[in-house]
Amino acid sequence: MPRSLLRWGSLFVATLALGTLILSPGGATSVRADETAANLICFVQTGHCIAGLFLQYWTDHGGLARNGYPLTDERVEVLEDGHPYTVQYFERVRLEYHPENRAPYNVLLGQFGRDIHPADPPAPPQPEPASGTRYFATTGHNVSGPFLAYWNANGGLAQFGYPISEPLSQQLEDGNTYTVQYFERARFEEHPENQPPYNIELGQFGRDILNRDQTQLVAPCRAANLSGSVFWQGAAGSLAGGMFVYNNGAAPCALGGQPTVQLLDQNGDPLQVNTNTDGPSAPVATIGIERGQRARLPLRWSNWCGARTGAASVLVTFADGGQVSASILDPQGQPVSGGAPPCNGPGYPSNLSVGAFQITEPEEVAVNVVLAYYGAINAHDYQAAYNLLGQQLQATQPFDTFAAGYATTQHVQIFALGQAATGDNPYPVHVHVRLTARQTDGTVQHYHGVYDVGWENGALKLVGADIVSGE
Repeated sequence: MPRSLLRWGSLFVATLALGTLILSPGGATSVRADETAANLICFVQTGHCIAGLFLQYWTDHGGLARNGYPLTDERVEVLEDGHPYTVQYFERVRLEYHPENRAPYNVLLGQFGRDIHPADPPAPPQPEPASGTRYFATTGHNVSGPFLAYWNANGGLAQFGYPISEPLSQQLEDGNTYTVQYFERARFEEHPENQPPYNIELGQFGRDILNRDQTQLVAPCRAANLSGSVFWQGAAGSLAGGMFVYNNGAAPCALGGQPTVQLLDQNGDPLQVNTNTDGPSAPVATIGIERGQRARLPLRWSNWCGARTGAASVLVTFADGGQVSASILDPQGQPVSGGAPPCNGPGYPSNLSVGAFQITEPEEVAVNVVLAYYGAINAHDYQAAYNLLGQQLQATQPFDTFAAGYATTQHVQIFALGQAATGDNPYPVHVHVRLTARQTDGTVQHYHGVYDVGWENGALKLVGADIVSGE
């Protein structure tokens, strides 16, 4: 499906072809969807659409009845931890895309609970009734009965966080009083007027937070602040891989939409290939990249039977009209032999398949942690770089010694390749690097080695390093 379909946030969709009906406790709500876009639903009530991974989560977790209508399109915001994430606001929730987590925990609810209702003082454990009670010593609160059943059935700790209150009576927006309980990421409301499973609803946090207008939106990336590198490897009749787009600006930026992509020969002349933008779909339509970090634009070039291309390159034109180009390299950073995929025969067309910007694999996320570290070094923001070190690495040198060690470093150029473990827990990820460090006196030093990226205190850090001098 062309990813341009995902940019229809302001489109009034009454003219679309296929009518769908979703039932809620309050009655039927008309929803219209494009029958050619099975991964897209648009709502005439708010003029916004849901697609991709957010649509999957919305559908699997109660749909309209539990989450409400979309209030925004996908957008990139800097959240409470200071990092940019793709989010979408709904009446009751904010969905957040976390590529650092494995599915199903790569979509989480926004942590609104503490903003709406500061944590209550701890309560003592309660006796366990027949319906069950669980006491959470971390926050000192109990969850029981239908609230506990809902918490367990819909994602538990990863989705809702810890309870930060006991059940209490509260008058809500409709003027009626209900039994509610606050969690880090949600407010549970008991609605006895509804039949199960709709007797437990989530509070309308999404609308509340969005109306506060305290969000930190991330601006679109400007081509002038971007650079690229293309790493492909050969298969039968094709080269597959992608273009890495790097943020060289001083602040996070958002990448989205479908850029124009051309293949060029060694002289910079366009190659005559059929470009197909129905390439691999991305989990979300727009993503954020921090200073120094990168996103991948999946590409696949197949069957070139024309003249020798020499050192072929990729030219990307962005929405602002700016362009970024890069020569085609193999995964080791060396030019691809011949610069073109092998010919399967002149009867087959030469195709270029283009996906959408994405960061999907743990090794990509881990590489970005290392890139953020050197992005901070190149910006002489040594405190930000030091904060990315795990406790063990920080223990080897205090901050002043660390900063002084980079005082004569003008710029570090880095080539990085991630290697994740298999299984449910890929961390720590090993990131293999080659570094070229230019000093203020003009000399150049080379380093290579491995960083280990893993979780520490709820954040990804550089938890290990084995870096030596030499090429």
